[in-house]
This record gives sequence, C-alpha cells and structure tokens, in this order.
Amino acid sequence: MGILWYGGEDIDFPFGEKPTTFATIYNRSGYARCGIGCVTSAWSNTFPGGGITSGWLHCQIYPSSSFGPYLVVGLVADNGWAGYWIGKGTNTYRLYKYTASGYVQVDEEAGTSVINANMQSLDMCLTNYGASGNIKVYFNGTEIIDYTADLTISGVTEFTRVGLAGSHVGGRATLSEIIVANEDTRNMSLVTLAPNAAGDVNSWTGAYTDIDETAWADTDLIYTDTDGNQFMCNLSTLPTGTFTIRTVKMAVRASRTGSPTPTSLDVGVKSGGSVDVADNHALSLPWLTYERFMDLNPITSSAWSGAEITALQAVVEAEA
Repeated sequence: MGILWYGGEDIDFPFGEKPTTFATIYNRSGYARCGIGCVTSAWSNTFPGGGITSGWLHCQIYPSSSFGPYLVVGLVADNGWAGYWIGKGTNTYRLYKYTASGYVQVDEEAGTSVINANMQSLDMCLTNYGASGNIKVYFNGTEIIDYTADLTISGVTEFTRVGLAGSHVGGRATLSEIIVANEDTRNMSLVTLAPNAAGDVNSWTGAYTDIDETAWADTDLIYTDTDGNQFMCNLSTLPTGTFTIRTVKMAVRASRTGSPTPTSLDVGVKSGGSVDVADNHALSLPWLTYERFMDLNPITSSAWSGAEITALQAVVEAEA
C-alpha cells in the first residue's frame, strides 16, 4: 500500500500542452502555490512503480464558472487521454470514458455538488479495471457516483499517468494537490515546498531566485559544466497543523548541452547535516522533468518528521 505519484504545478505535467498557472485564489493557502488548468490537455510522467488497474486519484478543484460540460482530470494511458475522467456539467460532476472514438459520459451524480468559485475536494476510486470493474467518485469525502460496468478500453491494459483537460464548452476548473495512490486518498493533502532561500552550498552559476518561479521558464536557470558541483537551496515549509508525512518528491526540470560532461544529474536532499544524492538521472538534450520519490528520509531510513521537513534543503549535483 502507498502513494504512487503526486504533483501540483506545471513542472509535474511536462507532456502535452503546458498547463496554465492561475492566481492563488484557486488553491489552498499554505498547501499549494497556485492552481493549474489546461487549454487542451497535459499529462504527467509515468508512475514510478508502473501502471495500475486499481487505485485512487485525488485533487482539490476550484470550478470557476457555471458552464459545462468539460473534462477535468483523469487516470489515463501513456497517450495522455485514453482512460477515465472526472468531468463537470453545469452544476454536476460526471464520469467520462475516453477512447479512440472520443469521450463519452458514462455516469453523472444525482445531486448538484458543484459549487462554483469555491475550493472543494474530489476523489476517484478505480477498482478492477476490465470486464467487471467499478469506479466511485467522491465530493468532499461523500460518494456521489458509483459506476459498475465493463471498463475495458481497446489498447489499454493499465493506467500510467494523470491527465489534465481544459474547457470544451466554455468555462473551466482549476486544480491543485493531485495525488495517485493504491489506498484511500480522501484524507490526503499535498504541500508544495518551493525554493525560498540560498542553501549551504552553491557551486553552480545562478541562484535559487532563478528557479523559484511558480510557472516554469527554461530561460531562467542555473547551470554548471563541472562534474561534482552541487547546488543547495532552502525550502518553504509545512502549513500549521499536525501531519503524518507519507512521502517527499523532488521534481527538477533539466537538460544538457552537446558537450561531453556533465551528462547526468543526481537529485536529493540535505537533512540533519548530511546529504543524499544517490538518485542519478541521465539527461537528454530536450528539457524534461526528472523526479525522485522518497517515502523515507534517505539519510535516516526512517519516516519523515515535521522538524526534518522544516530544515530540509533540496540538492542537485552534476555528474558525468
């Protein structure tokens, strides 16, 4: 059991159309820096543990108009669209199936849960993808859709990504705190820790202010041409409250030039005075998002504590 993937900013959705970043009214203060939406479609990296045929999808949603219908968020295949999506009618949430023939509504809540211009929580539970599967949708923790049918989509054996979609008939919704897990996500939250101060070491050219933007900008960057050079930065911290910290992810958008070295990037953290950058990523010439998931503090091999998150520094190291 565990959390499989999570993200909440445009860097987490590097494929398809780049998501649009919205002002802070569209997200929970202290948890996310922004909300994201999409003009057409965008999708995440593949889940690091592989595709799923059962699982949960969670998000915070801010429906920003009374129009509909349109798709919002879904569990999808590698092509970024084939799968099952939560969508929005005028005042209702709907379930859509997306195949090579396009998308079709397969279920709709009996009530009118949509509260426009208001933050709310959505969860989708997919069980036993295949001939006799089930999908449930929850609004603020309460079940609103229960759909049992042949869920099979031609050419799709499992779901490997999260997909975002934009408006189809006017209006749109803005998302944040997106989580995929193989356990109940209804009580889960995602906190974005962003660069907010210089760290203990910086052997690269540039500073944390070159990588702290909410919306990615590949022309605003840090760089190095020397193997072993490290860059560290301090991070924002947790909101007020008591939390069990299940996992930490570091997401880095990076590329390399055609020069011989460095060709790889080590990604990690500094915690309790020690550094762990064991996760090595071979870089490509195009810009891509590279992720490292750390369910345990890699330095202590124990669960993360709030104090460790408060003092955490992000670390990247150039390698041959």
